[in-house]
Amino acid sequence: MLNLARPLYAAVFAVGMAFTSVASAQDRPPQVKIDSGNLEGTLDSAGVRVFRGIPYAAPPIGDLRWREPQPAKPWTGVRSARDFGDRCQQGPFPAYKPIGGSGMSENCLFLNVWSASDSARRPVLVWIHGGGLGYGYSNQADYDGDSFVDKGLVYVSLNYRVGVLGYLAHPELTAESPNMSSGNYGALDQLAALQWIRRNIAAFGGDPDNVTIFGESAGSVSVSALTASPMAKGLFRRGIGDSGASLGSTVDTLPVRPLAWAEKRGQTFMQVAKANSLAELRAMPADRLVEVSNNGEGHMFHPGLFAPTIDGYFLKEAPEQTFARGAQNNVDLIAGWNLDEGKTFMKISRHPGTCEPVWKTAQTPSAFVAQAEKTFGKSAPEFLKMHPHATEAESIASAHYMVGDMAIAYPTWRWADLQARNDPTNVYLFFFKKATPAQWQGGAPSHGAEVPYAFDNLKQIATSWSDADYQVATQMSTYYANFAKTGNPNGTGLPRWPTYKPSDPRRMVFGERGAEVEATPVAPLQFIDRNRSAGPWCQDLM
Repeated sequence: MLNLARPLYAAVFAVGMAFTSVASAQDRPPQVKIDSGNLEGTLDSAGVRVFRGIPYAAPPIGDLRWREPQPAKPWTGVRSARDFGDRCQQGPFPAYKPIGGSGMSENCLFLNVWSASDSARRPVLVWIHGGGLGYGYSNQADYDGDSFVDKGLVYVSLNYRVGVLGYLAHPELTAESPNMSSGNYGALDQLAALQWIRRNIAAFGGDPDNVTIFGESAGSVSVSALTASPMAKGLFRRGIGDSGASLGSTVDTLPVRPLAWAEKRGQTFMQVAKANSLAELRAMPADRLVEVSNNGEGHMFHPGLFAPTIDGYFLKEAPEQTFARGAQNNVDLIAGWNLDEGKTFMKISRHPGTCEPVWKTAQTPSAFVAQAEKTFGKSAPEFLKMHPHATEAESIASAHYMVGDMAIAYPTWRWADLQARNDPTNVYLFFFKKATPAQWQGGAPSHGAEVPYAFDNLKQIATSWSDADYQVATQMSTYYANFAKTGNPNGTGLPRWPTYKPSDPRRMVFGERGAEVEATPVAPLQFIDRNRSAGPWCQDLM
């Protein structure tokens, strides 16, 4: 009699061993080889391959402080990429809450990659965080990349130098630079990260020829500046800008500044820091520099007071001139803003050198009229017709919207409008007005409120989200993912998002009923455009 049990057992055992081998391989920490060495990442709870804390440039410490980023030093063996790297040195800011085990130091030029596989060439989405160019970092919960990976992308987030360590200009710095420039170190970090992505992202399954950069607030300012910079040509194909641009609403509140202005400010900072030379500034501890820049007489680098410099190197001219000439990098664009942007900026209080809104006290009918006349002179009657102010409630709301328009909506619209006029690529405009839960952001669609929706990361924030919130998050993030893939946000099951054209200025609105198309109310923005020499929306920065 033949014994069939043994062969059957052996076959089952062999299949089981093969399955175990495959399962072990799937559970093994992922490794990749990049130009500076081998990395070992981790599989997160969703099975996504995540590589954190990858150095894309050398630590900007010692003599490299306030210099253009230098290449990362190669390493031997396998470097762990399981944890986030240090955040860039900065002062405390309650809006930001880091996750992970990272600390804070000048050794902070790290990026992070989320990917499903290393074998495909997937579109790449690169996140540039906000924070007024003075704060922020990549390791926040709502910046997690799993949702975008699920939608078919490779996702990258990065740190860049902020505050006085990222945007200080000074005549001595200009003189020692081979490019005779200073003040754009954070922007040059972003550029170095994009160059790293160009060289290395294929190892993570990304397509180096299909990169989209995405930023909010100062990150959006950075996206527009990179689009205007000839140094960034060919490094990305598309841009997404939420609530910010490197264009300005009045002549004295431009988000970019001439080199001479920035150098003068740097000289003032050196005096406040009680340093006699650049060498003495470089010898100071980083936390001391941040303390000086954020307190007392040195309070010159408060949120919103940093600005890229027109240095003749990273920026040859004001980005507005570049966009007006159609000389920017030809990239498709999504840009937009939120309903109550002004709520955030109205909170800025007066300190030496800070930018307090002049409309902060214009919250009664008479005070609103007085400020309108002071700001717009003979054009005030036209302005007042467009902004309700018959009651105190109307005056408060109009003051908020005015600050939001001048600080955020106008520059963002101007960027999109100029690009639509002078560029063969497609432009898509959005408006976010979805009320948020009362426990988060006070229930208002204020500055930054759209970020967890755009990432589809509501689950990362502990609050009572509604079905309408989840609907908007799914729609917005899917539009963004589609755009990163093809340059067109539209797709199956989504309301059609039309391109923005100056002759047909439609936009996508994200509100209580989800995504809907409406005509953009451009009259208040065009009014600002006609009154560029008007008084500032906030006190001047010097």
